[in-house]
Amino acid sequence: MAYSQVGIVNLSLIRAKSTTISAMTDNSVAARTASAVWDYVRDEVLSSGVPWNFAKDTEILAQDSTTPDDYDYRYAKPASCLKILSVKQEGSPVPFVERGDYLYSDVDNSAYDIIIEYITVISDYSKWPPLFVNAFAYRMAAELGAKLESIDVNAMLQKYLMALQDAMGHNQAQDYIEDDPEGSGAWVTAGRS
Repeated sequence: MAYSQVGIVNLSLIRAKSTTISAMTDNSVAARTASAVWDYVRDEVLSSGVPWNFAKDTEILAQDSTTPDDYDYRYAKPASCLKILSVKQEGSPVPFVERGDYLYSDVDNSAYDIIIEYITVISDYSKWPPLFVNAFAYRMAAELGAKLESIDVNAMLQKYLMALQDAMGHNQAQDYIEDDPEGSGAWVTAGRS
C-alpha cells in the first residue's frame, strides 16, 4: 500500500481524537503541529532500536584526512545515518567509537574496505511497511495529543510501545526468511508430517 504523509498524519489525528487535515499546509493547529514534529518523530521511531529492514543501508566508509589524537583513523558517517547497526571489515566487526559525524578506529581501510550497515532516513512513505506506519502513527498521536490536549498521552505512548513490539516481531521474522536455491520447498513443508 502506498501511504502518504497526510494520510499518516490523519491516522494519528484520529487516534488523538482530533479533526483531520487535507494538507500539511492547512492553517490549523493540527497541521502546524504535525509539520513541526514530523521529522523528529520519524527519526526517533526509525532509530528506536529496531533494525528496520526497509530502512537498512550499507556504505563503504571513506577515511577522513584528519588524524585524531587518540585513534589512528577517522571515518565520516553517511549523512543520512540515524543508527549504526554494524561496522565490518572482511566480515569481522571493527571496533570503533562514534563521536558526532565521525567514527574513530585503529583499523585501517587501505587494504580492505570498511563497510557500515545503518538505519537511514526513509522519506518515501510508500516504502514504509504497515506495522511501522501503525507504530509511527501512535507515536505521532502522542505528540499531537499533547499539543491538542485531547487524549491521555501516557496511554497513547503505551499503545505506541505495544505497536513497536508487534512491528519488531514482524521485522525479526523477515530476517529468518532464507532463499531455497535447491528448490527443496523445505520452508513450505516445515512442520508438516
